[in-house]
Amino acid sequence: FRHPDGREIDEKRGNRAGKGSGKTAPCAFRRRRSRSAGRSKPREQRVSCSQTPPPRQRFVSQTPSRKPPAERRLAPPAAASPKPVKDLTPSQLCFRDFVLEHVCDEDSPERALELFARYLRQWTREELEAIQTTGLFFDLYHPLSQIRKFNLRLGQTQLDARVFVQDLQEGRYQGLSLLASQPRSGATCPVAGDLQAPEFALDPDADSLMISGLTPAVSVWDVLDVIQDCSGFCKAAWTHFDKNLAREFYARFASKGDATAAAVVLMRSSDTLPGAAGTLGRVSVLSSKPELSAHVLPQEMSQPEQILKDLALSEDVIRRLDGLLGVSEDVTKLLLNVEGSTEFKLDLRVLYLRRVHHFCFYAARWCDDEWSLRNACGVATVRERPSAPCKSGTWSAAHEERLRSFLGNVHLSSTI
Repeated sequence: FRHPDGREIDEKRGNRAGKGSGKTAPCAFRRRRSRSAGRSKPREQRVSCSQTPPPRQRFVSQTPSRKPPAERRLAPPAAASPKPVKDLTPSQLCFRDFVLEHVCDEDSPERALELFARYLRQWTREELEAIQTTGLFFDLYHPLSQIRKFNLRLGQTQLDARVFVQDLQEGRYQGLSLLASQPRSGATCPVAGDLQAPEFALDPDADSLMISGLTPAVSVWDVLDVIQDCSGFCKAAWTHFDKNLAREFYARFASKGDATAAAVVLMRSSDTLPGAAGTLGRVSVLSSKPELSAHVLPQEMSQPEQILKDLALSEDVIRRLDGLLGVSEDVTKLLLNVEGSTEFKLDLRVLYLRRVHHFCFYAARWCDDEWSLRNACGVATVRERPSAPCKSGTWSAAHEERLRSFLGNVHLSSTI
């Protein structure tokens, strides 16, 4: 008989392998030969020797891996009901296409650039209106969010500069001194409390609230719209996205009571804010630290020669940052032309850079807000009182090099 695997079984007949012997000889297995090789063709299909036989085709195995795939027969798609198509904003034009379509031959190159910038702002606003209901993360990618943050920083810096000069004219910085008034403990020394003489150090946590774990689904601008109408609101800031796309949101108020009232308003608004879905984040009211400490600079930074060098460098930094952020020239002149000793002028400029621009003069570190400045450089930096004359060393040289590098590379621009 034929084996399912393509083999034939023959019984070897021996002397004892008969029907009545009761024993069967062992079977011998052999692979069955192909039909064309093992069996003769019928008589009518035989070819005479005089005729040339046709060429034999090579046997091709029809294993599953060699078989051609069967033709797929897909059912025709069901007719879908037509859905209304929303009006989408047209694609953004490049500068070349914009000039060809919207700029006249009489317009100057400066006019063309101005019109193109206006077109980009209008296009982003229209795109924002078209995607407001899509659930995309506005703060994470949209250029209009960056433009609004840039404009907020400009306005806040200009306001802080005017307030600082007004406080200076009213004599609120009498007794300012950034010389260490108490013995140092390691690299730091204690300083007076928040906004207290002689250091006038700023503790950003005083009278402030914080939202921790603010998700990207919630726009900081929606949160800002809620709290900026609260009583005593001063300013707000937020961190960049972390690896989980969460942020920390800060807001400072005129008093702790105002911060507490604003926190209550935020918690009640968690159900109405777009994207919050009832979970805004952890809202807490911060408290000022009972003791503040400042970093202490080496004695070489208190030498008269170094004070004069820093006075000139601080003027360059103030003029550069005020110019970048649009601070009025009158405000800059009032600050730089104040009367007083050389040490007082330098300390006033260092304090101005920290309070208005969030810039640490001695570290040459420019931060976004007072919370990030506090985390990077502390609440204040003071100079150690000189006990004996000393020469300039490596610290002062590195300090001057950092400032020159900063002045040569600093720039500020919006996304668009």
